[in-house]
Amino acid sequence: MKGHGKKGSVKRKKTWRIFGLVACMSMSMVFGGCTKKDVVRVAVSEEQHVQIFAELFCQLAKEKDIPCETRKTQSGIANIHPALENDSLQVGLEYTQTAWSNILQKHTTYRPNDLTELQREYQKRNLYWCNLPRVEDAYSLAVSQETAKKYDLQTLSDLAKVSEALVIGAPTLFFEEADAYPLIKESYGMSFKTTVNISEQDVASNILGQKVDVVSAHSLDGGMRAADLVVLEDDLNVGVVATVGVVISKPAMMAHPQLNVVAQEIGRILTSEQLADLSQDVLNGVSTPEEIARQLLIENDLIEPKN
Repeated sequence: MKGHGKKGSVKRKKTWRIFGLVACMSMSMVFGGCTKKDVVRVAVSEEQHVQIFAELFCQLAKEKDIPCETRKTQSGIANIHPALENDSLQVGLEYTQTAWSNILQKHTTYRPNDLTELQREYQKRNLYWCNLPRVEDAYSLAVSQETAKKYDLQTLSDLAKVSEALVIGAPTLFFEEADAYPLIKESYGMSFKTTVNISEQDVASNILGQKVDVVSAHSLDGGMRAADLVVLEDDLNVGVVATVGVVISKPAMMAHPQLNVVAQEIGRILTSEQLADLSQDVLNGVSTPEEIARQLLIENDLIEPKN
């Protein structure tokens, strides 16, 4: 009797092993594997426009049966790019000039006809660069309405004349990136009284609270509009307009070729002006990034509305 029971136990174990193998094979057909590694992780940082993009990408990927989730990370290419290269993140946003200068170590200003070379160099790093042609970003500086009136500020040249009396505040990334503060400071001959590191989300509150006089500004930042700040004109046209790119790791692209389609479809519907406006909605608490992304995808017939 004991021997019969042992055979029955072995038979049951074999049955469960076969069932587990079949289940794993079935999941592989749907998800490309049985492990968490096959989930596409999209980098999301504190910037509202990045949060909206990440939701757009994940929701559209899921519509194409690609397992996808957002993963919080610190801002800046120095934090995101290494994670993309080692495939701990599979998707992230980068900017052409920053990629050109910081990653590829080019000592020239990025131009649109450099895109092919940028993409080729990224492929050598097992990364794919998918351009968002209508999403551009450019740095400048901003002041409050009161400061603008006090010093009669309209342009960056105006600011340079009184910079020694003013305190500038910005995220660390702005002070470090070659096409941001270093370029503006050198080109206009600015010399501020003090520089203060502040987080992206606290830029507007710091200037409105009069903790700083000048802050960094970029065209995708909805906070500038929400705070009614004066963005100063780059009258010497030294600022570099950077196109936004979706960077996808090669392992993720090989596992899910439609990720390229996801990036292209987002590039077709998204513009700089639109993204800045939507970022302002997030800042003002009008909508969440999830709600904005879903509505935008529905309006462009990329996903079906839920009943």
